[in-house]
Amino acid sequence: MGTNSEKPHYVLGVVSADGERLLHKVDLKFEEGKFINDIRVTTRYNIIMDYPLRFGISRTLLQKPFIENDMNGKSRIGVMPLFGDADSIIWFDVENHCSYHLFNCFEDENEVVVRGCRILGSIIPSDRYRADKSKWYGRAFLQPDKDSEDFDPSLDGILFSRPYEWRLNLESGTTNEGYITSEKVAMDFPVINDKFIGIRNKYGYAQVVDSLATSKTGNILTVVIFEKSSSSQLFLLSFLLHNPCSWHV
Repeated sequence: MGTNSEKPHYVLGVVSADGERLLHKVDLKFEEGKFINDIRVTTRYNIIMDYPLRFGISRTLLQKPFIENDMNGKSRIGVMPLFGDADSIIWFDVENHCSYHLFNCFEDENEVVVRGCRILGSIIPSDRYRADKSKWYGRAFLQPDKDSEDFDPSLDGILFSRPYEWRLNLESGTTNEGYITSEKVAMDFPVINDKFIGIRNKYGYAQVVDSLATSKTGNILTVVIFEKSSSSQLFLLSFLLHNPCSWHV
């Protein structure tokens, strides 16, 4: 996939298993440039993230920042057949966000499950915050204190990243979504065993972000263990924390 400030704004391609041939290429007909970082596939679908992190030279002509996230904008997730086109995408409206990194996506009966690390704001601040960028980052990355007198929902904790799940029902067109870890630990840069890309996986791995443990021991890798409860909702069974610098292969 590739995004561009000029048309076509979003192009998706499918390559052969050996990486030698482009089998399919399609313009998704986005109406404006969106800075979208990640894409995933399942056995039958391409999973397309769309959130209002807009960019483009034309914005500067309108006296707008070159790149800016709209905190009051709309986000959606598209489910498109592997060799489909823009008209074949089923779009699901989701709560607004600006999430860069995904764990995995897979099909679960009539649902498509999307798991990633969700944030509310863009890690790339617009020109509006250039004057006091250090203060902006300091408040954006910290765990938000909603009881604080100076709490600002457009700033505090908007980059506090946590594992999240979207369940997209292909039959009803509805979405069930929510965080799958507590508010105490921030995580990002998720990965999984690449043998499970596009199919159900039990484990995910993520970097602990800006936590007390990180400040004491260095880089921390979290092993996220997913399991279904009786209510069919995903939850975090445990954290396994390791210092990657101490591993021996």
